Amino acid sequence: MRRFSLSPELREHWLLGASGFIILAFNGVMTLVSLPPSWGAIWNIVTHFVEAFGVALLIAFVLAIRIDARLKHALVADAVKAAIGYVVPEKLRPELWWIYEQKVMCNEHVSTIRIQRVDDDAVIVHARMARRLENLSDKDVQIEFALDVDEWGHREHKSRVLALGYRYHEQQSENFQLREADNGHILRAELPQIVLRKGEDVQVWAEWEEAKRADDISHLVLKYPTTNVHITLEGDENMQIIAYIAHGHEALIQQGPRHYIFRGALLPRQAIFVRWYPVGA
Repeated sequence: MRRFSLSPELREHWLLGASGFIILAFNGVMTLVSLPPSWGAIWNIVTHFVEAFGVALLIAFVLAIRIDARLKHALVADAVKAAIGYVVPEKLRPELWWIYEQKVMCNEHVSTIRIQRVDDDAVIVHARMARRLENLSDKDVQIEFALDVDEWGHREHKSRVLALGYRYHEQQSENFQLREADNGHILRAELPQIVLRKGEDVQVWAEWEEAKRADDISHLVLKYPTTNVHITLEGDENMQIIAYIAHGHEALIQQGPRHYIFRGALLPRQAIFVRWYPVGA
């Protein structure tokens, strides 16, 4: 359970308000006691007053908690905006603020990409991917499940989406809808959206195929910030296959002949690239 703590400034205001209520209550009681009506009538008035006083304190307490939580969130957001505005060139500020506002992050990404030669000029790129998405915000967010696969126009081998699914608690779905986009140049698979509750995660997986040239490159563009990346490459021994990312300060670390890891963070829309070509080409 999340615990709220009042800021020192707001705690002082709350105590001042409570003290004011107590003084008013004491003054009211003293005024009533000095009145001549019967004690029964006075007691009735006092009980109603005490009841109203308790309700007022409860309302003040609830408002103090809510205002403090929202105030702290607003102050942090303002501080980040101020810091970005102070140290970052003006044209970069909207982009960095957009990154700061990301509510969902992939904390684990595992990809296996196999390059299979089909003739002298073409290969089949068979890709599998599993991701764990976590809601890092303090609110529930909607998650979209979609996969876009390019169609490259190979006569015999068309692009295919083989799987797209998710698992969230006891809820699981692999019944994706498939349609063409961009005048048939993109194959798009989609699943219904879900509401991902704050602090929770959802497992997502996908599998697809593309036909490309024997000397070519493929890229996987990721929608959410991504960390803890594992990439495994498979293919014929006569094919040179490498993976890389466009990253400023940290590259993929190769572990084994065709296995890579990345401990940094990929930004939204940043891509993982796989390059291949025949040995000796």
